Amino acid sequence: MEITKEIIDLSSEMISLGAVSTPKLNKQKIWELFGFIEGYLKDANLEVISFNINNGTIPALYCHQSSMPISNLPSLLLAGHYDIVAPQSNLQLTPRMDGDWLIGRGSADMLTVVATYILFMSTLAKFSKKYSVGLLLVGNEETGENDKWGTGHVIKAFQQIHGFNPEVMIVGERTGEGPRKYGKLELKNRGIIRCHVESQEVAFHTATAGKQSALDKIIKMQEEIRKFLKENKKKTGGWSQWNWETTFKPSYIIAGEKGNFNISCESASMGFEIRPIPEESEVDFISKIEKLSMELDLSLLVLNNEHGVRANAEHEKVAKIIGLMLSRTGQDLYQIVGPGKVHGTQARFAPNGCQPIVWGQSGISPHGPDEAHYIPSIEPYYNLLSEIVNLYEII
Repeated sequence: MEITKEIIDLSSEMISLGAVSTPKLNKQKIWELFGFIEGYLKDANLEVISFNINNGTIPALYCHQSSMPISNLPSLLLAGHYDIVAPQSNLQLTPRMDGDWLIGRGSADMLTVVATYILFMSTLAKFSKKYSVGLLLVGNEETGENDKWGTGHVIKAFQQIHGFNPEVMIVGERTGEGPRKYGKLELKNRGIIRCHVESQEVAFHTATAGKQSALDKIIKMQEEIRKFLKENKKKTGGWSQWNWETTFKPSYIIAGEKGNFNISCESASMGFEIRPIPEESEVDFISKIEKLSMELDLSLLVLNNEHGVRANAEHEKVAKIIGLMLSRTGQDLYQIVGPGKVHGTQARFAPNGCQPIVWGQSGISPHGPDEAHYIPSIEPYYNLLSEIVNLYEII
């Protein structure tokens, strides 16, 4: 219980800082929380590498045992993010406990797991044994990680300088829904295609037949995307078990003027997301979106284009992690291995050859007004993590 208390205290402190990255960036709070985490890890005598060229970027950091040379970068990479989405109420930035729940913005997504990782790495720093384990934390996950320093940028920088090539990457996003003691291992993770399209047309009287307005073209774009996703699903045989399928959702549509009924809108725009499963090709999706945009005379901006990823359950280390979960939890394979993580996570940036696993603790309503973390899932996760890292002890 002492470990649980330390993690709750640490998570609560981070929640209260309110490091919001979206929809409106609070750069001051982002940097305050980054500084707090950086200082905590350095005080624990960990080797910390910070990615914060200037105040114009959102900072990230990486750490491992200080006694391990930088040339021996980790075989196991733990990954998480310390930024949060804006709360529905500022009361969410005052964390509180209610029975088995820690309530507050970011408690479930994902500051409690980040607190677990920070405490865990600080404990590793005290050991004389050496472990090929590192931790990467970013502050722009909720915004899509397009700008420096997102997970992909940090990994690419490490690859160029040090030949960074982790064997397994564990992303600590919530994988337990509700009051579950153990979060599931998710070996499959969707990617993200995020686009903005715009249409410009000369206005005309809405009684005119045969003409397409800017809004008509945006609506047509939606219809065609849904159509080709449906056709693609049939062509690939379908992956609808447990709702594991590629999804499409518009995030916003901006068009027209309220109350103006007799003139077509001259401009319209739409932002949308496609979440591709790894069984389907995001390259094909992008190609079709580009073709549609040209046919409809729309301007297209692709903001994210990251494929879905999957880990090989027969990989030596992945199989051993699954085996540890089976033996320690008393659950069967279907209880510990999930059908796939439907939200896009940092796992999509895993380098080629790396086995990406999404595995976290339990909670409810991430991004919602009643977001909460299930406290009894904290210590079992910490203990299992302690056993997993033994697979990466340097002899």
